[in-house]
Amino acid sequence: MVLTLQASLLSVPALVGATLSIIIDVVLATALFRLLTARRLTVQESWPGAAIAGTSMFMLTLGGGVYVDHVVTRASAIYGSFATVIGLFAWISLVVQALALANLVNVVRVERLWPRTMTGRDLGEADARAVRMTMRREAMV
Repeated sequence: MVLTLQASLLSVPALVGATLSIIIDVVLATALFRLLTARRLTVQESWPGAAIAGTSMFMLTLGGGVYVDHVVTRASAIYGSFATVIGLFAWISLVVQALALANLVNVVRVERLWPRTMTGRDLGEADARAVRMTMRREAMV
C-alpha cells in the first residue's frame, strides 16, 4: 500500500494537481486574510501567511484522505459514520488552527513584533510595541 501511494504521488499528473491545489488554497487564503482581518492588508503583506495556510490546507487534506482510506473504509457501517464525524471535526479543528497560526505570521511580520523575549524582566523593542498595540486596542473597547 505504501509503495502504491508513493508511486502515485510521484506521477506528473499528481504533481500538477497538487501544485494547482496549493495555488488555489494560497489564493483563497490571501483573499481571506485581506477581507477578514481588522486592518486591510496588501497582497505583499498577506502572502507569507497565505503560503503557509495554503500548504497546510493541502497537507491536512492529504492527511484526511489517508485517514478515510485507512480508518473509515475498513470500519463497519455504524463505526464508519462515527469515524467520519470524528475525523471531520478533527480536520476542521486543525484547519482553523492552521489558518490562525498563518494569520499570526502575517501580524508578526507586518507589525515587526520580533524578536520577542522569553522572560518578563527585560522587554525589548518588539515587546514594548506589542504592549502599546494591546493597550491601544483595549482602550478602543
